[in-house]
Amino acid sequence: MEEIIVGVRANQDVIADIEAFSDRLLDYKYSLFKSFGLEFIGDTTTKDIGGMDLVKEALEEVKMDFTPAARECGLPLPRGWILVGVPGAGKTYFAKICAQKLGFPLVNIGIDVVKSGGVAKFKLLLNRIDACAPNMPYLDEFDKFFVDEHGKELLGILLTWLNEKSSSTFVLATLNRLENLPPELTRAGRFDRIFYVDFPGSDERKQILQLHCARFDKRYEQSEHGAMSIEEWLTIIEATNKYTGAELAQMAIVAAKAQFYRGQGQNIQINLDSLLMARNRVKSLYSRNPEGVLAIENRAKAFTEAASSNKPTVLELPPIDIYNV
Repeated sequence: MEEIIVGVRANQDVIADIEAFSDRLLDYKYSLFKSFGLEFIGDTTTKDIGGMDLVKEALEEVKMDFTPAARECGLPLPRGWILVGVPGAGKTYFAKICAQKLGFPLVNIGIDVVKSGGVAKFKLLLNRIDACAPNMPYLDEFDKFFVDEHGKELLGILLTWLNEKSSSTFVLATLNRLENLPPELTRAGRFDRIFYVDFPGSDERKQILQLHCARFDKRYEQSEHGAMSIEEWLTIIEATNKYTGAELAQMAIVAAKAQFYRGQGQNIQINLDSLLMARNRVKSLYSRNPEGVLAIENRAKAFTEAASSNKPTVLELPPIDIYNV
């Protein structure tokens, strides 16, 4: 019996040593990234994002692509994706979700770091990212990496790296206007897929609002429709057409603050009236620049995959027959 106890304690000591070594290794990786000006985001415990069902399904396939079974079948390692969409559509937020689902640390490659270091440092950064795999490099405002006098050199280095990449890294690049990106990057074989993140559909707007309202009012996570009836949801869904995920999240915050300022304290309750009030305060990007937003949509959709299926749901508004009104 004593031998068993000693053996269990020895195993526990081994496990503790392994965990301590893992922590030290993670700290070492962090220090490496930090020394090169990279932001290493180790904790990506972010809640789910409403909508974007097609991208989420594709992400499950990416997880399979990184398995040993995929290597045994001779399948190549994934390179990464490009997400295109209007500001506030949820591209940056999805980067955290993506890293979380893959179980990869998220490494933010800021444009300022690349511009300040020049071509040589950019090449060294990519080598360091390979050496510290697995991870998920994230390049926001991707088109701006290639606009100055070093743009062509940076492009050449990145294309070579994508073609020859053999490490467990998954690149996620986001931008607003696909036409600003060098065409070489959108050729087949560079990035695996290019998605357009559209304005959330009716059911997606409900998901997003319900997720963010639940941060302040727990009733929204305790039942299918939270604190509102279907009719009330239809009202707010109609009022938020062409609102982005970021704008919907801000509406929930504005509604919660309004209740708090009225003395609700920890008993904040968000209802239809408070959301409609918040909607009047949070003006959408589309309402300020509809022509510019539609131009982004029209130019990108022809060359990208949809991020959401936008399937009809109970929250879809019925069509209006203008001839029999």
